[in-house]
Amino acid sequence: MPSVPPGKRRVLVVDDSAVIRTVVAAMLDNLGAEYDIVVDGAAAVRAVQERRYALVLLDLRMPTLDGPSTAVRIRAEAIAGERPTIVGVSGSVDDAMREACLRAGMTTILLKPLRIADLEPLLIETGTK
Repeated sequence: MPSVPPGKRRVLVVDDSAVIRTVVAAMLDNLGAEYDIVVDGAAAVRAVQERRYALVLLDLRMPTLDGPSTAVRIRAEAIAGERPTIVGVSGSVDDAMREACLRAGMTTILLKPLRIADLEPLLIETGTK
């Protein structure tokens, strides 16, 4: 994986949809963010074990390991001392899912379709822009 300039932190994008991955990558490119993309929860857990991320954009509904389960594992298995901001991403969220996400350690949830105006404040807040 490429190195990150000093002071610049990375974003991890986790989504099983190729279309969403492409759209989010284009927005992050436009915003000047450094990022990695994985396609499922298990790959996200491996990624946070190998590299430090300031922000994780995590799809809530993925096969095998869903967003809340992935968030719990990220919290438990990230590089020692690291606590990335985890933001859930979904097309719709009911109260039960919102509560599950917050219990799992997510900071907030963004609804799809994502917009640059949704991402930019998160990037600034987490030092990834």
